[in-house]
Amino acid sequence: MKSKNIFKVVVLLGFGAMGFQSSTVFADGAKQGKRKDAGRILRILDLNQDGEISASEIDARKTGQFESFDSDNSASFNLGEFQQLWLEQMRERMVDRFQHLDADGDGEVTREEFSAPIDRMLARHDANSDGALSRDELPRKRKKQRRQSDSSQGY
Repeated sequence: MKSKNIFKVVVLLGFGAMGFQSSTVFADGAKQGKRKDAGRILRILDLNQDGEISASEIDARKTGQFESFDSDNSASFNLGEFQQLWLEQMRERMVDRFQHLDADGDGEVTREEFSAPIDRMLARHDANSDGALSRDELPRKRKKQRRQSDSSQGY
């Protein structure tokens, strides 16, 4: 139990410093998102490919990233350097989202494909079919998500 907590701390600190989130949870597949992220995280950080992530591997990854994005070798990031790091970290997520929107897989997102997710939400939640969502029709957070949100805000 104690080692799991230590691992969580290492994971959160290590990934937070590198711009990772420990899990990307979308309403359409929280468990799938966590598994996908765990595999990606292991692939990125398990430098010796032994199936485990050690503190030294996390340190090596952070050091390597820092050095590769500190283009002026100042031992610190300016906004431009940090932007490049952030953009690299977000690229995979951006590509995934683009592919999700590109329903026909032609490599282009049309206005219709771009609008489809919000159109589906409107159709699914517009209980009185008036073409608008009232406060009562808006999707509500699940109790567990609400409790986590409340606790993170100090409630």
